[in-house]
This record gives sequence, C-alpha cells and structure tokens, in this order.
Amino acid sequence: MKLLLTRLLICALLAATAAAAPSPAPAQDSLRIAAVVNDGIISAYDLAMRMRMVMITSNLPNTPQVRGRLGPEVLRNLIDEQIMLQEAKQLEIKVSDAEMAKAMAQIESRNGMAPGGLATFLQQAGIDKDTMDSQVRASIAWSKVVQRKFRPRIKVGEDEVEETIARMEANKGKPEFQVSEIFLPLESPELEGEVRTLAERLLGEIHNGGNFGALAQSFSKNAAADAGGDLGWIRKGDLGPEVESVLERMQVGQVAGPVRSQAGFHLIHLADKRIDPGLGGDEESVALRQLYIPLRPQAAADEVAKATAKADGLAAQAADCAQMDKLAPATGSDLSGNMGTVKLSGLPAPIRDVLQNLPVGQASRPLRSGDGVLVLMVCDRTGRPDREQIKQRVVSMLMDQRLSTAARHYLRDLRRAAFVDVRI
Repeated sequence: MKLLLTRLLICALLAATAAAAPSPAPAQDSLRIAAVVNDGIISAYDLAMRMRMVMITSNLPNTPQVRGRLGPEVLRNLIDEQIMLQEAKQLEIKVSDAEMAKAMAQIESRNGMAPGGLATFLQQAGIDKDTMDSQVRASIAWSKVVQRKFRPRIKVGEDEVEETIARMEANKGKPEFQVSEIFLPLESPELEGEVRTLAERLLGEIHNGGNFGALAQSFSKNAAADAGGDLGWIRKGDLGPEVESVLERMQVGQVAGPVRSQAGFHLIHLADKRIDPGLGGDEESVALRQLYIPLRPQAAADEVAKATAKADGLAAQAADCAQMDKLAPATGSDLSGNMGTVKLSGLPAPIRDVLQNLPVGQASRPLRSGDGVLVLMVCDRTGRPDREQIKQRVVSMLMDQRLSTAARHYLRDLRRAAFVDVRI
C-alpha cells in the first residue's frame, strides 16, 4: 500500500487566496471540544484549522455555507486520524523524525517548493503547522499498521499475474482513459443516503470551481487519494462496469457522478483519451530518423502517388540509420533527417501505431502525414520494461488494491468499536 504522504495540493495565487480567507479561529477554540475519540480529544481549533486548509487547497470560498456542507466530513476525517494514531500506539508503532522530514520534503518536491517552502506556505495561509504535521503523521502511522497486519497475509498467485498481463496485452490498440476519481465507500446499506449526499455536495463544489485533485486528497477513500485521485491510464476491465459505462460516454475534461457501484459512490474526472500503446508502451522512447517528401496543399491524387513512389524508393535504399541520414538531402526538405529521441506516447496515434512494432533499423512503409509523405526508422528503443519488470509491477498493483481494501475494512471495524462523542 502506498504511503499516504500528503493530502495537500498547493493552489496557485497563494497570496491572494490566503489574504481573502477569514482569520484563523481564536485561541480559545483550543479549549472547546469538537469530539472525543476513545481517550483522545479533537478541539474546535483543530477542526477550524483543518477546514481552513481544505478550503485554501481546494480553491473553495471559506464561507459558512461551504463549511456547513463539508464540515461533517472534515470532522469525520479527523476522527479517523485519531483512531489510526491510537491503533498505531496500541501496536507500539512509531513515526520517526526522519520519516516525517522525508514526507515533508516529498510534499515540497511534488509542489515545486524549495526546502522549507511548505512551512512558509502554511504560515502565509494562516494554517497552524501542527495541522499538517498531524495529518502526515497519521497517514504514515496507518500505512505502517496496515503493512504489518495485512502484508504477510496477502498473496498474489502466478496464474493471477499472468491472467492480468494477458488482459492488458489484449487491450493493446483499444481505447483507454486517463482518469481521476473521488471514491466514497458504502460501509453499510443504511448509510447510502448520507454517502450519496456527500458525493453530490463534492460534485457541486467542483462545478463551482473547486479543485478536483485537492478534494480527492481530502475526501477520497482509496489508495490514489494522495495523488489527487489520479488512477493513471485505465483499460477496459480495470474498473467496475458501472464506472466504465459512464466513462465511455464522457468527453475529455468532464466530471461525472455520483456513480453508484457495489462498493460505494464515485466521482469521475476524464483527463484524456488515447489508444492503448500496450504494456509499457507509454514509457518507451525511440531515437528516430525521418525522410519527408513535401506536397503542396490540396495536392492532386497523381502528385500524392508520385511522392509515395519516391518515398518507397528511398525506403528501399535505407538499410540502416546512417543510410537514412545520407538519403535525407534527396527529399528536398529540411524536415528530413535526425528527429532525436521522442516518447511514443507523445506522437500522433497513426505514427505511434507504426513505430510500436517497427524493428530497429527497418524503414517503415510510406505514410501520408499533413502536406507530405514520410518514411520513418527507429534507431534505438529505451524505456520499455521487460517481462519480469512488468510482472513485478502487476504484483505491486494487485497488492496495493488488496491492501487498500483491507485498510478500509479494518478502519471501518475500528470505527465501529470506538467511543466517539461529537460535541459540536
């Protein structure tokens, strides 16, 4: 299970946002009790600081209406963190200063901050540093708890790995989706109305300008929460049929939901679509040579045929990349020659489809592209993982999924067994 190192997303225009936000809660709020969790206490000040951090990082107006809609779930998160820390203490699991320092450094790195920049951000935003510290400490402690209790019990079989790889290979050339998700689990049937209402409120805040990633980091309950809900590129079969049926109808940039599944409610953001490049294909880079035969705009069919024949003749002479370089002047275009090293995922789909399976040192068939005809040759490939690396990634993916499910159920059981007294 991935360490939930942070649920903080730094927003742009920090100074303006912080200046517009209300002043922090008065110090006397530290004496008021918001909730009692077993032998622990959450103060009204703790709740006010966490609410302030959620509002600023999610780009939401810090108004009584927004606080009223999201406040109960923010308090629930604080209660859960108390339960996590108490369970870690019960198991004698501690979070070291070095682990905290590493986590804070990673937060700064992910947000493009210089060392020490996080403390500056919190100070300028009027957020008590302890608010961030307590959230990060609870995340690290809970990850260690889950790893200790469940990691030795979870096994991923060889057959399951091979079956997953086969399914992923079968999806090559088919549509896939870059998806972010806010997932709200349904822990018991009687809570369905409450969970749906929260999902609808979050969707409303997003439509009103709220930051999807920051809200995912604050409210989503899956392993992708610390990454702003980013699930990466999703293939058919990776998500439940309820979510996939919605994805197939969505436009890029759209947010949809709440989508009800057997596990709970989902808010879905579709960031992009593409054709599946195959296992590891989105990581592969190629050193590329090109022969480009230019055409005038709206060239007639006979002109295209003539350029294609010329390209075909040059391709027949190209035995290797050095020969491609020698043939480049014959095309009469400065677009011919060494194209450098490019990532396959960044190329147009028709070109990427040709290059994916083109052997190194072999000229491609002539391709029509824009106002020209081109021949391509791959001189080197880098970045594509080998079979063993792919298997290890699949094992890690399946392990993360099972640990995430086990963690949710474990926290649910601890919550049910806990004494919780909400006082505000």
